[in-house]
Amino acid sequence: MPYIKNETRPTIDAPIFLLVNRLAAAGHIDGELNYAISKLLHEWVLSRPEGLRYEAVKEVEAALGCVSEEFDRVVSGPYEDRKSQENGPVSVLDAPVNLEV
Repeated sequence: MPYIKNETRPTIDAPIFLLVNRLAAAGHIDGELNYAISKLLHEWVLSRPEGLRYEAVKEVEAALGCVSEEFDRVVSGPYEDRKSQENGPVSVLDAPVNLEV
């Protein structure tokens, strides 16, 4: 869960905002976002006292899974819902359902 204490956020947010601005200036190239995320994960593993170990790999994989699920829940899902309302469902399989009995 990404909801860390507010007092912790500025030290993490500042370099992220700098990186995002640099990526935006480069034209939001997908490969550069992929590189930035990959580099962050590699450096995270390399910074651990034990280095590259099974536990570190699993920790990163778990974090990526949680990030993906949270992004889907709070960003992708609401966006898809909005677009479905604007443009209509693909078929009856994703049409709104009346749940009243």
